[in-house]
Amino acid sequence: MITILTSHLGGSYKVDGKRLPGPIADKNGLLEKLKNIWPQDARVLMICADSEDYEKNDAVLYCYKEALPMSGLKVSSIGMCDARTEAPAENISETDVIILTGGHVPTQNAFFKKIGLREKLKGFEGILIAWSAGSMNCADTVYAGPELDGEALDPTFKRWIPGLGLTKVNIFPHFEMLRDEILDGLRLIEDITYADSLGHEILALNDGSYIVIEDGKTELFGEAYRILDGETELICRDGEDRFISEIVLKMRREIVDRSNRFEKQTKGSKDEYNIYREHIRYVYKHVVKLSEGKAVDREVLEISALLHDIAMTDMTLDRSRHNEYGAGIAEQLLRENGYPEEKIQHVKNCILNHSSRRAEYRTTEEERILVDADGLSHFDSYKSLYSLAHRVMGLNDEDSLKFIQDKLTKDYNELSDELKYLVSDIYSDIMKAGSVREIIEA
Repeated sequence: MITILTSHLGGSYKVDGKRLPGPIADKNGLLEKLKNIWPQDARVLMICADSEDYEKNDAVLYCYKEALPMSGLKVSSIGMCDARTEAPAENISETDVIILTGGHVPTQNAFFKKIGLREKLKGFEGILIAWSAGSMNCADTVYAGPELDGEALDPTFKRWIPGLGLTKVNIFPHFEMLRDEILDGLRLIEDITYADSLGHEILALNDGSYIVIEDGKTELFGEAYRILDGETELICRDGEDRFISEIVLKMRREIVDRSNRFEKQTKGSKDEYNIYREHIRYVYKHVVKLSEGKAVDREVLEISALLHDIAMTDMTLDRSRHNEYGAGIAEQLLRENGYPEEKIQHVKNCILNHSSRRAEYRTTEEERILVDADGLSHFDSYKSLYSLAHRVMGLNDEDSLKFIQDKLTKDYNELSDELKYLVSDIYSDIMKAGSVREIIEA
C-alpha cells in the first residue's frame, strides 16, 4: 500500500455555501506524485467522516466525480461509504484507491471502528489518500485534539484514541489557519496542544503539505512544524522534503510509557521521578540542535538520546551501571523492531559510552554529541537535582548544594569548549550560590 496523508487535498471549493468541483491540490508536487502512481481507470472508494451527514457526503462525492478526471486522474468507478452504503467497505480488495475524507476526528474514528476498517486495510495493496481528519485517523494512536466548542473543557473528552495503525505520525492539519485559533477561551496551540505534546511529537502541516508512506519509509513534503514538549519548530519548508523516522517516534513512545509507569509505581516515595519529563526531553532537544549541519547519523543520535537512560526506569537494576543495562535494553527493543544490526551497534555504543567512566572509548561524533547534550540538559533542569539530592539521596540542604555544584562542575568540564559559553552564566550563578535556596528560587 502507498499512503498519502495531506492537510488539504483540494477537489472542491465553496461559492455562497455551495460545494463545487475543483482541481486536486498541486502544491509541493502532490498532483504530479498522484499521477505517477495512479492506476489506469482506477476504482475509487471514498470513506466519509460523518456517516449520517448525507448531504455533505453526497456533495463531496459529486465534486470528486469531476475533480479527479479534471486533474488527469481517470476513474472507472467512484463511490462513497457512509451509513447508507457500508457494503463497499466489505470489498476493499476490489478497490484501487481509497480516499478518507475530512471532518470531526472522533466521529470519523467511530465510523472506521464500526466498519472494521483497520482490519480490512491489512493486506490492501492499493493507494490510500486522506485529508485532514482522515489523515489524523491513520495514526496508530490518534491525537484527537479538541476542535468543537466545549471539547477543550470536557474532562471526559478523549484526546488519544486508537486509529488505523498506518503510521506513528500524529498529524495536526491546517496549521497556518489554526495556529491563532481560540477554543473555549483557550489558545488552541499554546494552551491546549502544547500541554498535549509532552512526550508526544505532533506534526503540524500547512495546507499544501503532505507525507508519503511507501516501502517502509515516511517522507514529508512542504512546510511543516514539529510540536513537541511545548515547543514548535519549523522542520520543512515549501519546495523541500525530508524523511521522518517512524522508529524514533516509536522509541519516544517507549521511553515515555516507561517513565510514566515508573513515576506511578514510585508515587509518594523518595524515588518518585519522571525521567522523560525531567531529563530526557532536554537531552533530545540538544541532540537535535547540536547535530544540525553535521555529517552524523541523526536517527542513531535521536534514538540514543531517547534511550540513553532507559535503565533508570527499572528499580531492579543497578543505577551505577545504567549505561550498560540501557545498551542491552535498547538492543532488544531495536532488534524487535527490525532495526539494522549495524545501527543497533552504533546506538549501543552511544548509550554505553555516555558514562564518564567510558570517556576513553568514545570514537564517533554521535557519541560526543550525546555526551554534550546530556551535560547541557542538566543546566536546563538543574532545579530537579535538588529533588534528587534531598529526597532520593537524603542529603541536607548544605550537602545538597555541594552535590548540585559538584555535579554541574563535572558536566561543565566535560562540555566541549565551544559549548561552555551556552551555560556559562547559569554555571557561574550556581557556583556563587551561598545556599541551595538561592538555586531553587532563582
